[in-house]
Amino acid sequence: MLSDIRGLKKILFQLSPDIVIGTEYHISISAQLTGIKKKAKLIAWEHTPIAQSNKNRFWNFLFKKYYPRFNAIVCLTKAEKHFFSQLAPTSVIHNFTDNQSGNYASLQSKTILSIARLSPEKGIDLLLQTAKKVLSLHPSWKWKLIGTGPLKKMVKDFIINENLSTQLILQEPTSSHLNDEYLQASLFVLSSRYESMSMVLLEAQSFGVPLVSFNCPDGPAEIITHEVNGLMAPKENSDALAQAILSLIENPSQAKQLSQQAITNAIHFNSDSVYTNWESLFDKLLL
Repeated sequence: MLSDIRGLKKILFQLSPDIVIGTEYHISISAQLTGIKKKAKLIAWEHTPIAQSNKNRFWNFLFKKYYPRFNAIVCLTKAEKHFFSQLAPTSVIHNFTDNQSGNYASLQSKTILSIARLSPEKGIDLLLQTAKKVLSLHPSWKWKLIGTGPLKKMVKDFIINENLSTQLILQEPTSSHLNDEYLQASLFVLSSRYESMSMVLLEAQSFGVPLVSFNCPDGPAEIITHEVNGLMAPKENSDALAQAILSLIENPSQAKQLSQQAITNAIHFNSDSVYTNWESLFDKLLL
């Protein structure tokens, strides 16, 4: 680590920047340990949900010692701002996504889409139970789950054991560009136990796909306004999540209305809006 900090120090002092942004606590703290704060404004940019940020004793010590010394902290959600603002000046600047194609989901396909790492924090077990309930009542619909991870075998076994091979489709991601998948979906479902600013929710919204999500800590509520641009169910309640999905399957006009509002809401999360927020922060720091 000391060798890496010396190397980073050499690079930063050669660049002589006005502002240095560290992404995640270990990189942000390492940047501060180079001493660059004597010459530049230093920002810690947080991406990991607080609930998922498990630091050991060494990093906890450095976190408590150095985070109050940052010129600014940037986080993704209001809940995270509440936590970090106790340490240093904190701003919320969301992730952004742009629908550059100008195309939107037609909502004609009987397809539910989920994109997630196959891991416990993403609520994959809850998603499977929800899918079983929904697909049993609407056998003409399909649910496509795109992802890979440690629960891959569990998902495959569930599909076989529940005889859902023609309805619940597990697909490994082959590209980071999934525009066609969003365009072919009529609903997007997020089953996470906790999330920060979910990129897949933002991407689905930008293509006008109605959103259905657990109201889990902390990001979904920053994107979804219940019954305006999507539906939210109590966290980890698969029955409620299934009911929300069923209500849209059985009421296409409501789904269409949510789709139109999703497109409108996406403007707040496009690159122009987000860049403006970053520029305002930079201007403030450099006054």
